[in-house]
Amino acid sequence: MNTISTYGKTMAMDGQKVYNSLSKKTSVEPVDTPMPSSAAEVLENIEQNKAQIEASAKELQRLSDMVTGNKLKFTVNDELNKIVVTVVNSSTNEVIRQIPSEDLQRIQARMKHAIGLLFDEMI
Repeated sequence: MNTISTYGKTMAMDGQKVYNSLSKKTSVEPVDTPMPSSAAEVLENIEQNKAQIEASAKELQRLSDMVTGNKLKFTVNDELNKIVVTVVNSSTNEVIRQIPSEDLQRIQARMKHAIGLLFDEMI
């Protein structure tokens, strides 16, 4: 028999109260952004987004260089158009961690490719 403890019930109800109070106070307005009418516009939007991401990565790198301790290296994964953060030991130049990891980046790239095989146009 599945039962929920009183603590679980209280947490569930508190979450519902918070959700209800937030949904009453905030309203989501639809954004009137025109859909691209041609492939050229879509390509232009992609290039603009990529340029913005690369500019953000450069700015993050500049700010990171001012901090002492471990180095943070910001790069852009061209295949995913996402920023990749690499934590490097400043004395040994050894990679401590990469966010997202290389494995996760490969999985995301494969998923993106698989979605591209399934869907070739946006409605």
